Parts: sequence; structure tokens; C-alpha cells
Amino acid sequence: MLYATLAFWLLLSLLTGLGLYRFWTRQMGGAVVDWLLLPATLVSELAYSLGRMLTGRPAYGGIISPQNVDNDACRVAISGKHGFWVSMLATFLTMVSCGLLLGLTIRWLGESFLSAFVLQYGLLEVTSLPMSLPTTWDAFWELLLDQIELLRRFCETLLRQDWLNWRAGLFVYLSGVFAVRLGPVRHDRRATLLVAAVLVALLAGAGAMVPAVDAFVRERVWHVLTYVWAMLLSLLVITLLLTGGVVLARQFSPSKAEKE
Repeated sequence: MLYATLAFWLLLSLLTGLGLYRFWTRQMGGAVVDWLLLPATLVSELAYSLGRMLTGRPAYGGIISPQNVDNDACRVAISGKHGFWVSMLATFLTMVSCGLLLGLTIRWLGESFLSAFVLQYGLLEVTSLPMSLPTTWDAFWELLLDQIELLRRFCETLLRQDWLNWRAGLFVYLSGVFAVRLGPVRHDRRATLLVAAVLVALLAGAGAMVPAVDAFVRERVWHVLTYVWAMLLSLLVITLLLTGGVVLARQFSPSKAEKE
């Protein structure tokens, strides 16, 4: 059940990052979003291009996507013989590269933030995603309530940071952009979901044979995944609130006919 739940939260995080990226590019244009997420953009697209070139395919489409996302060549599935396997290899390299840099970012800049978020400044209760999926209607609603509590504790941890220290702002920015682009958001999402499932299956196999791997997943990996999901959930809520505010403002603003 642990690794099935891990797969669920990982896939949900990847889909949320993909959804945020696609929505932002529709609103602001692909080039603007890619420049805003530049550190993760460079890592993601270079890793994906490396996967293509290792199989003899050309790297096309450019690191920065075009302003009109409908013209983005990267969104076309890789064609030719074994095209889907090429896509899986490129996706694997992308996810490993972004995941590794996300882990290093937390290690170098965010250990204090992660500890504060997980332990909530010394409280006995540990902030963590549930390690089992709901099997009843009541458990489902309890899971939704837990997400609100997770969001609240994440926001409280943000507010308590020393924002005069440059490390705090840099950590939140870097971890945020790597969380959004943890998967290759400009490319085949089918390969992304399949590679994520394969990675979890490999972890499950390793955890079954090596107890230390299982302990590492239960503690370190789970805490990092909890942080990643809390970050993506916060970005999703902020995006929806801003979008709703803009829509409401447009409804109450005078139309061109009324101005005339």
C-alpha cells in the first residue's frame, strides 16, 4: 500500500505541475513562463534533448518555448521507429535531473525550512501526506480536510521564514520552479506517467530487498514529496484565486459600449 500511495501522490504532483504550466502558458505565453522558470527550464529541456541525442534523434524545438504554445514543436510526439521508447528515455533523464536538483536545493538551502514545515517548530505532530489511500467515503473527506491543514501549515511556515536572508527566497523560488517542472511539461505526458510508475515500481522492489531503502522512502522521500505537493497545492490555489479575481473584475468593469 505504501508504494501504491507513493505512486498516487507522485502522479498527482506531476499532473498538477503540468496543469499549472499549461495554464500559465495559455495566459502569459510560453516564452514568458519559461523565462520565469529559467533554472528548471534549462535543466529540463537540456536533459530531454540529451535523451533524444543519445538515441540519434535531433534535439529540436528550442529550450525556450515560443510565445504561441500551439506552435511548440516539442509538443509533437516523437515519431519514427521506437519513438515512444525514445520519449521514455528522455523523460526519465528529465525527471531524474530535476528531482536530483530539487533534492540538492533542499539539502543546501532548505533543510531548516523542511524541518520547520514537517515538525512545525517542535510540535509532536508530523506534517506528512497519508501513507495509505482512502477506502471509505468518510476517509475520502478526511483526506480533503487534511489537504487544507497541509496548506495552512505550509503558509504558516512561509510566513515565519527570515525573508531578510537571501537563502529563504532563493530556496522557495528554486524549489517551486523544480516542483512545477519535475516532469517534462512540454512533452508527451503519457511517457511521463509511465516513467513515474516504473520509478515507483523500482523503488518498491529495492525497498522489499533492502530495509534501508524502505526506511529512506518512508522518511526522507515522503517528507520531500509532502513539501513538493504542498508547494504545488499553494501555487494552484494562488493561481485560481488570481484568475477568479481577474474574471470578477472584468465582470464589474464597464464595457466598451458603456464607455461610449
